[in-house]
Amino acid sequence: MLIINALKTICDFLLYFSFATLFTAYSEAWLVVGAVLVLAFLSSLILQKTRGSMVARFFCGLLPALGLFMAQSTSELLFTAVVLAFYFVLTMAGKNEIHYEDYKYWFGFPAVPIIVIFMICLTKWPIRRVTVVCAGLYLFLGILVLRRKRMGANADLKLRVLNFTELAGVILLGLLACFLLHTIILHSGKVLEILLLPFAFLINAFTYLFSWIKLIANRPEEALSSSESSSELLDSAPEAETILNDPSVDVAYDKATVVVQILVVILTLAILAYFLYRFYKMLRNTRLESASDAEDFEEGEREPLRFRRNRRKKRKSTSVLSNNEKIRRIYKEYLFLIKSCGVEITRQTTSEEVMIVSGELAAPEAAEQLRALYIRARYHDAEELSSDEVRQAETLLAAIKMQIEENSSKT
Repeated sequence: MLIINALKTICDFLLYFSFATLFTAYSEAWLVVGAVLVLAFLSSLILQKTRGSMVARFFCGLLPALGLFMAQSTSELLFTAVVLAFYFVLTMAGKNEIHYEDYKYWFGFPAVPIIVIFMICLTKWPIRRVTVVCAGLYLFLGILVLRRKRMGANADLKLRVLNFTELAGVILLGLLACFLLHTIILHSGKVLEILLLPFAFLINAFTYLFSWIKLIANRPEEALSSSESSSELLDSAPEAETILNDPSVDVAYDKATVVVQILVVILTLAILAYFLYRFYKMLRNTRLESASDAEDFEEGEREPLRFRRNRRKKRKSTSVLSNNEKIRRIYKEYLFLIKSCGVEITRQTTSEEVMIVSGELAAPEAAEQLRALYIRARYHDAEELSSDEVRQAETLLAAIKMQIEENSSKT
């Protein structure tokens, strides 16, 4: 996890630079931004290798400040000094590391405005190149770090490569889709004009209607003094020509056009908000399903033993478990066993931390092998584990139970 933690440090700097480069005085600070990012990466690696001693914290906290020598103006010095001071304080306090449960919020909330900044700076001319690069790297590296932290420290090389490949593939496909969409729109102007022609007629009709109503509302005295009906007034050619040639009609027409455009924008935003809400609901349901194991573990802590047994029997009778699900249930029994030994396990506790604590109780090698099987069963959805591996997980759990009972009887 050395590289991942170092990339997390770079993401923290990129978050600040994405906002700082929006200012004109800092919009072309290529050299100082690049130098600070490289030095911050080295600082994080050294800090992890030295295990965070006080002397190492001091020198590693000041190491990125060497990038100030690459500043080309006073503005670049001042903007960069802010984030360097913040990094120095965090390093001296030993608050550089962050677990997955906290990092998903630390990265997720700032990612929303970063996406907005990235899209605006990418599509607005002239393009702010430093801002686009910093925001894009923040999103890419942040997702990479988030996914990697979710896997844990002992994920194998195949899973790590797959994590990077999936993320890079999604980004490349997204860029390709945007390029194709831009090409289609660029070469299909006539088709879009024909498709949008009915909407143009509709907007024009509403605009003319609003301008006519505005004109009538501004001349109530003329409507009261006239002895003709409103229909005769409209049918009168000279008066109609006078109305159309009146400069106030153009003003009313322009105002009505703005009103109609605002209504169209509001309607479009409402439709977009609806689809975003539906997408959020879908993600939330997916998250709840993926967190079912943790919820079952917490419910098992609160419920009496007989209710837990009845619930398990009911689930076994209503569905046929796959080998991956069987191993995950064996691992859940392992968690209950460690919990019964007095080890505190919360939703923020990772499988690596459980393995370290359980190794102190008994059978560290068996705990490590059981965790490796659990990681494959949970995160390798496309890989179905064999029945021999299920029996191996049962054997490892039995060995852990036996050694814990032997150690407890000795004490």
